Amino acid sequence: MRFTHGDEIFIPLGQSEPVPVQANEYSYIDDDNEVICRLEIRQVNKTKVTEDSKNIFFIVQGNEKTSNDYILDVANELINLITKYAGGTGKILNTL
Repeated sequence: MRFTHGDEIFIPLGQSEPVPVQANEYSYIDDDNEVICRLEIRQVNKTKVTEDSKNIFFIVQGNEKTSNDYILDVANELINLITKYAGGTGKILNTL
């Protein structure tokens, strides 16, 4: 997660062509300089889940009033539900 510079690639969900991104928006950006989520804006095509999806990445976050234990409980419940109904395995990659 970082602030955008304005040169990132952003392809909104349901679109096939990039659209401009303003500088100084906080976003999740991958190593290819592609926005994978513009916070409080919308998700992107690159990260949409389809029937063909093999690896799914969820971001579970709170705010200053949200305890770490609650966030971990929610993340674990998400993993349990996804693996119960879709199969596969899951793990928590990082916590702050």
